[in-house]
Amino acid sequence: MSDNDFGLTIYSVSFSSAPHLALNWELTRRLNEGEDHWEWIVAENTPEGMAGKLDAADRRFEVLPGVEPPHFAKHRGSYHHGAALNKIVGRGESRFILILDPDFFIVRRDWIRQVIHYMLERQLALWG
Repeated sequence: MSDNDFGLTIYSVSFSSAPHLALNWELTRRLNEGEDHWEWIVAENTPEGMAGKLDAADRRFEVLPGVEPPHFAKHRGSYHHGAALNKIVGRGESRFILILDPDFFIVRRDWIRQVIHYMLERQLALWG
């Protein structure tokens, strides 16, 4: 298997989620020691001046501008989140992707390698 078989891109949308993303990144790094074939791309939807905005210079992530919030009221948050996710998905270089909310944490040791091996062995295109 090539290095590309083991690549993982994690996509997240941030709305005042910088503290959650920092913790999530550190947890992912610690639980997947020696695994360096992953990247994390974040759409930053936090308005200027609001607490929890991810710094665009944060080297742990590729931070991209999110989208403007919609003007309609019904399902505004869901639309805002989904539109930002649509904007960034496909920007990664890896074979496998994970869409992960900033406040959702995977706490299994070596989970990146295990999930990718599982998918390769069973020729899966989708796992959830």
